[in-house]
Amino acid sequence: MLGIEPATLFLEDVASSVPGVRVVDAGPLGGAHPEGLLHRLVLDVPRSTDTYESLLRALVRMNRWYRQNGWGSFTIYDGRIRYRAEPPGQEVWQSIPALFARGEGDCVDLATARVAQLPKTVRATARLQEEGPNQTGGTLYHVVVATKNGIEDPSRKLGMR
Repeated sequence: MLGIEPATLFLEDVASSVPGVRVVDAGPLGGAHPEGLLHRLVLDVPRSTDTYESLLRALVRMNRWYRQNGWGSFTIYDGRIRYRAEPPGQEVWQSIPALFARGEGDCVDLATARVAQLPKTVRATARLQEEGPNQTGGTLYHVVVATKNGIEDPSRKLGMR
């Protein structure tokens, strides 16, 4: 084991900063990482941009932990990862090991991995970008990387049309 598990970091972030989020289920994820650190967390999440932005920050923090503990040489642009949209109504947020194990991810997975990949001296955040109405009358969001130099869209670079 590599010290505190990243799923614990994620839950601590969520519990301390995101009101109304409730853990529905948690457990190991199949096809485990060598240290057995991949976890499946099912959360009941209030629908608000503040909630989602807090969850994005928590996933970036967890991905930075992975980067500092054995996943430091990864890059999402090395040809092993491609963009793939999730089916409507399904949202699975993947850590870096899960992303590399599957070889594909959506905008949340790619943007949070990219932010974690950048040096901390580059002030980058995973940011919600409003895209318009969704099929259920809510708002459709896309997640990009924001820096002082502008917006980077890993999803578009990795195949999103």
